[in-house]
This record gives sequence, structure tokens and C-alpha cells, in this order.
Amino acid sequence: MAAVKTLFSAAFRATIPATRFLQKMFMSPDEYVFPGEKVQIDIIRTEEEFAVNVALYKGGRGNSFDLFTDKEYTPPMFDEYAYITAATLNKRLPGRTIYDLSPGYEQDFADLLMEYASALRAKIIRAKEIYARDALYFGEITLVNGDVIDFNLKADHIYTTPVSWTSTSDPFADFAVLGGRIRRDSGRAIIDAISGETAIQKFLNNDAVKASANLKQIERMSITSPMAREEGSTYHGTFSANDYKINLWTYSQYHKVPEGFGFPNEGTRQPYIPTDRICVLPTNPDFRLYYGGVPVLSDVSPDLRGVLSMDQIPALERGRMLPYIYLDRDKMSVKVGVRSRPLPIPVEIDGYGVLVVT
Repeated sequence: MAAVKTLFSAAFRATIPATRFLQKMFMSPDEYVFPGEKVQIDIIRTEEEFAVNVALYKGGRGNSFDLFTDKEYTPPMFDEYAYITAATLNKRLPGRTIYDLSPGYEQDFADLLMEYASALRAKIIRAKEIYARDALYFGEITLVNGDVIDFNLKADHIYTTPVSWTSTSDPFADFAVLGGRIRRDSGRAIIDAISGETAIQKFLNNDAVKASANLKQIERMSITSPMAREEGSTYHGTFSANDYKINLWTYSQYHKVPEGFGFPNEGTRQPYIPTDRICVLPTNPDFRLYYGGVPVLSDVSPDLRGVLSMDQIPALERGRMLPYIYLDRDKMSVKVGVRSRPLPIPVEIDGYGVLVVT
């Protein structure tokens, strides 16, 4: 008589997805992924914005087009890892009962390997999102050791509203001021605004904003029921500020602050976007996401194996996310990890700005 299973087990994993809304604004073609430690960017400025006024009998003017700014950045490296041991594999895995025949020791190992690698990749994705946030909303990235990667965002492109967005203020005027500064320095019109939670509440509750839905039968806004979009973003509609038509977005996603590094609010969940800030962007800005090389053990050519008496040597390898698996020296555990060296750089630093809403 066949044995009857008396227990059913199913596994449910409570996961919060790692979203990529902000980092997707940074272009990352294959040529931005390279096996080196540093990124060198030469920013060429040859199109001076002069309108030539010809003076009679003064002759021609000489022009120079060989000026550029050299900037160098070092992408920091992430290396997230975990260990799989025999003790780990001897435990009952989630979703299986003591009455089930195990798929096998090797299959258990493969399942854990994929699970660990996926979780480690998600941590790095969230870190890239924070990097993109810091670059866009602060113009700099602060690393764990306190070093700051400063992209030299112009001081007047971080614009603190001079009057609080209460019933007597005009938020449209503040957008117009910042939009004018961006157009002055880049020649581009603003088109998108990504708002923090407190900032959009003040905007939507403002009397001037409410009245603008129909101003002398000319609609200045078309704010509709919020529509969820991919990667956790929400689209709220459009509004005008002087001669700018702006799409309004929010991104109400959270990350958990790691413990043990001295960060504020460690161990708590915090929003990616600062609640009182709005990032204001033009169409298709030149923002770039670079990936530096990560250290790996690389195979040695047959000609050198005999000379070096080894099969592998340290090297830098290109890649966005490089998973690895190593057997420890004592052959008692396996180290599973993911390495990555991302760095989002807003190359078109004059083309965007930030509203700090009071």
C-alpha cells in the first residue's frame, strides 16, 4: 500500500521589489562598461552663445574650439556575499516537509545558490538607486567612508522657495525661476518634475494651484487621478509655469537604511526621494551610468601556466553585475557573491535643477 502524505508545505517569501526608476534615467550602453578603475570625461564647450554684432571696417574675428574640461571619477565597488555550508544544507529548506523526499543535496545547493545571488543583486540595485537619487537631488554622492563625489551642480540650480507654499504663494513662479536658470545655462526647456511626498502635498493643496485648473477658461493644469507606472513611479498629469509645460511625477518607494555605519535613521525604512525636494529635468538629459572593472581570478594563458605555476591570476573584468562562487581554502564552505562598480554621472550638469520646497 502506497504511503500517504499527511502534511503539505508551501513557501511564501515576503519580498519588496528592488525598483530602478531613478537609475533608468542614466544611459548605460555597452561602451560605458569597461575593465578599468577610473572614468575620465572630457566635456567640450565649443558653442559659445554669442550673437555676433559686426562692426564695419574692423576685419574678421579669430575663434578657438580646443577648450574642454577634464573630469575623473573612480566608481566605488560593491561586494556583497554569503556562505553556504554543509550545516546550511542539512536543514529543512522552506517549502519542504520532513516527509518529502529531498530533490537531492546538489539540487538543494543549486536552489540556495540562485536564491542568495538574487537577494545580493537586489541589494546592489537599491544602492544604485540611492546613488542616482543623490546625484539628482543633491548633485553629489557620499560614500560609506565619508568621501564625497561632487558633480559641481551650480549653486543656483538648487533653488529654495523664498515663500512657503501656503495659500498665499505661487508655486508656478518658483518653477518658472528654476526653469529660467536651467534654460539660461543649457538652452533647454524643463519638462519633468519628480516630487517628494511633502512637496507634492503642499503643491496640490495650494490655492493658486487649485484655481489654475481653469484660469479665464484656459486650463493651466491637467492634474488627473494618479496613474501607477513601471518601477514604482506615479504620473499625476501636467501643468504650466510661464512657457514651460511640465509633467508631474512621484516615486513613493522606500529602502532600509543599513545598520552599523553611522547613518541617520539606521535600521528604518526611508523614502528614496527627499520629501521636501523636487527634481526638475529637461527632455532626455545626458545622464550616464558607468561601470568600472571588478577584481576576479582570470584564467592564465597556456604559455604562462608553466612559468607561473598557477592556472589563474588576479585581473579586472568588465560587467554590470558579476556573480562569483569560490570554494574556501579549507574546502568547508562556498562563498557566493556579486560584485559591481556602478557610478551614475549627470554629465549635463547645467540641464537640471532641484526645488527645495518650504
